[in-house]
Amino acid sequence: DSTLSDVNAIQVTTNAANAMMKVCASATTGTDEEKKARLRTVLAIMADLERTKTTSKISSDDKVAKEGKVVSSLGGPPNCKSFRILLEACANLLPSGGVERSRALEMAFKKCCNAGLVDVDVLQLFEEKAPRDLYHTMVIAEGIEEEGTGTKMVPPEWTRHLSHRVLTIDGRRPPPLSIEGRYVMTPALYENRMRKLRKRVNQRLIRGGRLRIPKRKKRFRGGGGSDLTNKERISDASLSMNNRADDVSSTNSTTAKDASITTDA
Repeated sequence: DSTLSDVNAIQVTTNAANAMMKVCASATTGTDEEKKARLRTVLAIMADLERTKTTSKISSDDKVAKEGKVVSSLGGPPNCKSFRILLEACANLLPSGGVERSRALEMAFKKCCNAGLVDVDVLQLFEEKAPRDLYHTMVIAEGIEEEGTGTKMVPPEWTRHLSHRVLTIDGRRPPPLSIEGRYVMTPALYENRMRKLRKRVNQRLIRGGRLRIPKRKKRFRGGGGSDLTNKERISDASLSMNNRADDVSSTNSTTAKDASITTDA
């Protein structure tokens, strides 16, 4: 099988390469030699992705680099999903409990750490598939205790290229990831969130809605062409109804007096 590094290879995106690797990683039937052949295919695709260059300015005559590297204006280098699939392939296509399997998992996780793409799913998958002593050596022993939380975090270099970011005092940064495989709300993140809430525009949230914010009055066009507020319009309507009631009362009184005079006569 030809790999993507072939000069005549079809250019693919990262998602397409991930799909190709996923097919190989999920095919767990066959002999051990057939499984190893699928793993070699996954490793070859991954190696080509790692050599992939990404740029938005690529001429139509320079789609393939002189060194034989694939250049794609649509795709890019491997992402978090690429490394998750690589870990799955090493775990699924090699004999369980063997030294070869452990070495392959260690190699795949090191690649992910060096690329700065260790996320929650990668870390949890590595903890699930790797032997306990390997996980302890590569993750727990490398943990850095976060001040104020008592929780050990993975080194920030492992997550430096994650697309998922949170807003901190120093700008947007990857969220702190603990060695247990979960994102942690550190005191610094909490303080930054509260600082935003303390701003004038957000004081209404802190005071339970008691901050009075003036509302813009709605104005209605009156019959005479003047602008009337809603309250003025209601007041005029009430006055008009009172006047009508007075007229009706006066008419009824006059009618009753006339009837009385007629009866006396």
